[in-house]
Amino acid sequence: MDTIVVTKDDTTIKLPINKNIAYVNGEEKELEGVVVYNGIKTYVPQSALELIK
Repeated sequence: MDTIVVTKDDTTIKLPINKNIAYVNGEEKELEGVVVYNGIKTYVPQSALELIK
């Protein structure tokens, strides 16, 4: 797994693992932290969650 994809209504967000960027409908946004996958769980910064609202 190298990217997480979240879709809500007409918004698609791609979150690359071990990066501090997100792609919201193709537009790059900088996150305040890094997306981490430890083999079991995925952790995303609060700024990524705010993009989904």
